[in-house]
Amino acid sequence: MPTQKELLAKLALLDGKQDVLTAGNGINIDQNTDTITGQTFTQTYTPVSPATGFKIGELNDADGTITDIKIPSPEVVELTQAQYNALPVTKGWDGVAYFVTDVPDIKIWLGTYDQYIALPLADRKKDYILYFIIPANAQEDETVTPQGEEEEEE
Repeated sequence: MPTQKELLAKLALLDGKQDVLTAGNGINIDQNTDTITGQTFTQTYTPVSPATGFKIGELNDADGTITDIKIPSPEVVELTQAQYNALPVTKGWDGVAYFVTDVPDIKIWLGTYDQYIALPLADRKKDYILYFIIPANAQEDETVTPQGEEEEEE
């Protein structure tokens, strides 16, 4: 059982207790029921227009206001590899989607690390081949063609 001193100490702590809830930004509190409501976010993905971007969601305020959340559409530029190489180094973060039109299609090579190392260095440096290294003990799927061999089209 607590002593009188302990009870008085607890009462002193309760003196600073907040009896009325105070709402922050985007939050409403019903003082009669102490019900708290706030903003909600509903995720969507809707192309609005190339000029205005893509709608990715709605922010619903506690007062019923709905605000669309959008991301801008990137500027799209087609150019040759030489033109792309001549761009300033800032091209990687300028908000533009660059498409190089004169490079060969990307090819996929699949094989073990040992098979990859056995390839001539010139082949390993080809920038139009995407190399995937699989574990040597992996079971090969029937649909996979290792070492860049082309599958026959039906």
